[in-house]
Formats: sequence, C-alpha cells, structure tokens
Amino acid sequence: KTRLLLENQHLGDAVFKLQAEYNTLEQTLEQWVGAVAQDVFARAGRQIVRRKLLDAWRRPGRGLRARLELTGPDVGELPVLTARFDHIHDLSLAGMRLQALPPGFLRCFPKLKRLSLEGNHLSEIPPDVAALTGLYNLSLKEISLASSDTLFDALRPLVSLQTLDLQSCQLPGFTNAALETLAALPALTRLNLRYNALNLNGDGLELLSRLPLQMLDLS
Repeated sequence: KTRLLLENQHLGDAVFKLQAEYNTLEQTLEQWVGAVAQDVFARAGRQIVRRKLLDAWRRPGRGLRARLELTGPDVGELPVLTARFDHIHDLSLAGMRLQALPPGFLRCFPKLKRLSLEGNHLSEIPPDVAALTGLYNLSLKEISLASSDTLFDALRPLVSLQTLDLQSCQLPGFTNAALETLAALPALTRLNLRYNALNLNGDGLELLSRLPLQMLDLS
C-alpha cells in the first residue's frame, strides 16, 4: 500500500492493484508447485518456498522483514515472478542447486543490498544482477564460474558494491578484459578469491591494484 500511495495512486486503486498482484503471485506459485505433483521431494521443497514468498509479500507482523532466505535443494527451478518485494534488502538463495535463475526474478527485489547465490550450479553471474544497483554485498561462493572476457559484465552497474565473495569458484584465472571490468568497480573494498587455482601475472595484479581494496584474499 505504501509503495502505491507513494506513486500517487488513490487508496482504492492501490488496494485493487495490490490485491491483483497478490492473486497473481498466489496463482503462479500454485501452478509452480503443481508442476511437480508426482515428485514428493520437489513438491515439499516448493511448498516451503511458496509459503516463504507469500509470507514475505504480506509482510506479517509489525516490523518489515528485510531478509528473505529461500532454501531447498530439490525445487529444481524457481518460479517466474511478477510481484515486487521492495522491502526485501537481503536475499539468500544459497544451496538450492539452481542451474539458472528465471528471467526477471531478481528484478522483483529492486532494493537488495545483500545477495547470496552461494553453492548453486550456475556457470555465470546472472545477467539480472545488473539491475541491483544498490547492492553492496554479493556472494558467489562455491559456484563453478566459467572464466571469460564477459565474466564480470553483470557487475558493471553496481557502483555501490563493496564486498564480492568468489571463494572456491574453480577459477583458473582471469582474462585481462574481465579484470578491467572488475577493476572499474569504484566501491569494491573486499574481494575474496580464496581456494581458486589462480595464476595472476603482473598485468593482472596491476589491474587489481586499481581497486580501493582493504581486504584481498588470494590464498
């Protein structure tokens, strides 16, 4: 209600649009759960995620719950969302074994400051991360990222990003083009590259030295 009122909509219109948004979310999640009706474990996992998303949208209780932790290694994939979760500032999708995120999923959380994708089966940084311009902490720990010139392209708009965790990402190294992109992040002060088989040459180290780093772990 607050969001829609701030967008100069009348109370009646705001309530109507919120109810429509919730109804769509509920229907979408019911269909998503029903799609795995024959798989007991996947259905149970999706029911948990469904409940957490509905609870988060309704914001139960007096205080705004700024953190949302979705769990469940058996869900297979996340639902395609259209509802907005503007009040969520901290989102964890850690350990869900996701191979990809649905297009637009992260855009439903436009105010994120912290995001954990730790331990998923991704091969790249999801492109929609680029929409999270207020993000200051991103964990990609234990994700087998493929090294390429475009590895960090999704991070280009993240001018507030302070902490980037790339521990145990099985990275053999970085191309100079990728490091150029990383080195352009103006606020990055903490970079964890621990437990990667990195072999940085002089050019690579010089590029990293452009960052305002207070902590760099290459062990």
